[in-house]
Amino acid sequence: AIMISTFLYFNTKSIFGAVITGLLLSGICSYNGIHCARTGDYDALLTLFTTATICSSYMYYSSKRILWIYLTGLSMTLAVLTKGVAGLLFLPSVIILLALSWRQIKLHTTHLIIAIMLSVVGMITYYFLRGLADPNYLSAVWQNELGGRFGEAIEQHSGPITFYLNHLWENETLLVALLAIGSATLLSIKPKRNLFLIGYLFLVSIQFLTVISIAQTKLLWYLCPIYPIIALIIGACVSNIESSLKNNSKIIFTSLITLIVLQFNYSCFSTNQNYTLPEYAKKDYELSQFIKSRREKNTPIEECIYFNSYHPQIWVEIYISIQDEFDICFKEPANIKSNEKIILFQEDVINNHIDTTFSLEKKNGTLRFYVKK
Repeated sequence: AIMISTFLYFNTKSIFGAVITGLLLSGICSYNGIHCARTGDYDALLTLFTTATICSSYMYYSSKRILWIYLTGLSMTLAVLTKGVAGLLFLPSVIILLALSWRQIKLHTTHLIIAIMLSVVGMITYYFLRGLADPNYLSAVWQNELGGRFGEAIEQHSGPITFYLNHLWENETLLVALLAIGSATLLSIKPKRNLFLIGYLFLVSIQFLTVISIAQTKLLWYLCPIYPIIALIIGACVSNIESSLKNNSKIIFTSLITLIVLQFNYSCFSTNQNYTLPEYAKKDYELSQFIKSRREKNTPIEECIYFNSYHPQIWVEIYISIQDEFDICFKEPANIKSNEKIILFQEDVINNHIDTTFSLEKKNGTLRFYVKK
């Protein structure tokens, strides 16, 4: 929020527009939800660096300062190091902007080449060293970042091509309305300021939405990087409209926009206050806390543990336990011997593996403790 507010102020000289931009971003519930700002996942850090890439590239266009070329390259490199190829999804828009800046680019060709080389070398070096440390890493990159995730739905996370547009319309209606009204009003006022900035931000948004909509794997937090861009578009429109008004009209407009944005923030705050974890997350949390509690008390876990699929919360505690040399037993139900115990919490695993040879010993929340007869 601080970054985009500062960026907008430098390009519009509107304090009101800058403040509104930051407030808008803090009021977008989807942005402040799980897998993004609320939980601080990789997508939150990715959003920081992709937003920095967009802002830096435009600052180079508007200021012609060489520093911004290097900051653009650095931001994009950090985005790639954060979440792989997802950090390059805005690259086509950046290339178009640089192409439109060809006259000044000709004067800074050497610096552009150096920045590109440093960025590419940094990315290749990381993937090379990571591949040496884990020979299976590059195949995992292909499956999770490139052809696999783009060409097919991973873990049944599929949806229609309008998946993301439907989400924005159904869950961020006010945000879409502000975007549409602000853009339409901007076209009707004079003088028209910062149209190139707004056009560039629209290009970035449309290009990004097109790429993630075509991809077969669809998850709502893939939208995270676009929310700061939408906030910037609305903030720029507000800045232009405010600058065209005078006296009472300006007071009424700024008051109305302020009330709308504050209500926007209040609605998001109320939603987050009443948020409840989905059932699968509760189960993950209970097992991870069970492991953590036993480890901190140095109380051995007598039962073996089994779970399948993707459960990062649990793996965090497992890795910490391994580092602390705290023993944890992993076994599939089929490999459990007589009188051995096992902890399960997934209904599909229980239904598929537990038969008459197991008996339920006790329950602890969502956790189920079984013993082999």
